Order: sequence, then C-alpha cells, then structure tokens
Amino acid sequence: AYGAVWAGDELLASEYVERAAPIVQAYGDPFISMILSGNRGLAALFTADLDGAKSAFRDQLQLARELVVIPVAAEGLLGLAAIAAADGDFLRAARLRGTVRGEGTQDVIEARVDEQFLREARTRPEWAAGLQEGAGMSFEEAIAFALEEAPTLEESR
Repeated sequence: AYGAVWAGDELLASEYVERAAPIVQAYGDPFISMILSGNRGLAALFTADLDGAKSAFRDQLQLARELVVIPVAAEGLLGLAAIAAADGDFLRAARLRGTVRGEGTQDVIEARVDEQFLREARTRPEWAAGLQEGAGMSFEEAIAFALEEAPTLEESR
C-alpha cells in the first residue's frame, strides 16, 4: 500500500489496505497494525477522505507512542498537519509540521504532502513561529498535542 501511495496510486493503495486489514487483525501484531494505519491514513488523505485519514493517523500515533517508534510517528504527525491545513488551522498545521524531525531530506510522500496540503499554510505569518514551537516539543508532547490530549499552547499560558 505504501508503494502504491509512493507511486501516486491511492485507489490501489486503498484496495491493498482493505485486503490486508483482516490479515493484520488476525495476527494481532501492534507494529503491523501501526504500519497499516499509516498506509490507510495516507491513502485516505490523498483521496480527500480527511475524516478517514484523521482516524487512521490517530490510531497510528497511539500505537507509535505505545511502541515508541518515532519514525512512524512522524508520518502520522505529518498527516495530521496536512488535515489541520486543509481545515484552515494553519498555526496547528505549522506546529504539527514542526514536530516532524528529519535529516533535511524529503521522501516523495512528504514532498507531496508539503506541496498539496501545506503550501498555503507556509505563506501565513504564523508559520515560522508554529514550526519553532512544534520543533521544541518532545516525542510525548508532540503525540499528546496531535491527539488533542494536551491543552493548546494558548491555554497553558
């Protein structure tokens, strides 16, 4: 499914996710469930099923937190940043994008998310400050923020 999203075929990715879901559920392996949730989220995001994407990325992040798998969490954080931007919450999008730490290089999917969902958000005056705030969050803080378990930064001041 990830390869299909990488190649730009989200409909095929959705098909693969649906075919894999009962197999993954039968195994009951949380790591594989986390990967499947991320693939489901990406396929949904790029087919404009934002509610489905949000649910899948939230599932992915909960499992990533339990298993402490930071690279996989980055995918969910990026996905929720895209959804926040699509909803017009550009500051939240910037904060979530800022939590995604990388080596400075983007893969194809990350570049697509940035171009398709975050382009307008990057033009907003709050973007730079939001990125910086997100970059200052720990792994646990980033997940709690993404899952809306923690008060917003404004509420905590």
